[in-house]
Amino acid sequence: VHEWLEKQNYDELDYSNHIGFHYDTVKGQDGKEVVVPRSIINLFLSGKLFHDLAFNEKLLDLVEQITGPEIRFFNSRCFLKPPKGLGTKWHRDIEFFDCEPNPIINCIVVLEDMSKANGGLKVVPGSHTTQRRGKLNLKEEFGITTDEPFCPVPGEQYVNCPAGTVILLDHFCLHGSETNHSNQSRRILSLGYAKPLVKTMQGEVVPNALARGKRRPGEVAKEGQP
Repeated sequence: VHEWLEKQNYDELDYSNHIGFHYDTVKGQDGKEVVVPRSIINLFLSGKLFHDLAFNEKLLDLVEQITGPEIRFFNSRCFLKPPKGLGTKWHRDIEFFDCEPNPIINCIVVLEDMSKANGGLKVVPGSHTTQRRGKLNLKEEFGITTDEPFCPVPGEQYVNCPAGTVILLDHFCLHGSETNHSNQSRRILSLGYAKPLVKTMQGEVVPNALARGKRRPGEVAKEGQP
């Protein structure tokens, strides 16, 4: 994966039919604005490497413990976060996708050691038990009195772990990250899995790839996928 990432011409990725690239604009040491890479989306469609990883039997065995034997793969993204890469405010992924029935799981493969210093993941354990689907309201849910999107939340924990760790993150789990203040990058790969009939919050069926099980009426396959 690292070799693939190092070989990419990120300017060209912006013009791909399938994969896209996101940037952050930050201030450099001289105070001038510079552009740093943030994430690559739809890696699943980029070739055999990520296709095979999405269907890795060991990863699917882990996911199946939560979803059961019917598994659909629908989403892939690599978060790059180089030095100075910006953090991500508190959020729940359920704001973007719905599912019938739940749960939706992000299988996070940690590609480089992750810590608070390099902008690692932070979560609020137990927050996945909520059924909130609308806009996040930290004041209502946690008694937060500030509008700061990176403010401390009661019960938050930083996920400090070495490269090679696999994390299963429920879409209802509140999470975010800090800015990377270190001199080291912090790359993670996020693979989205769900039970059948993955939908957007607008009720549209999301095209997906059949990882395990059989297609149901009304399901939509990704281009070229079963």
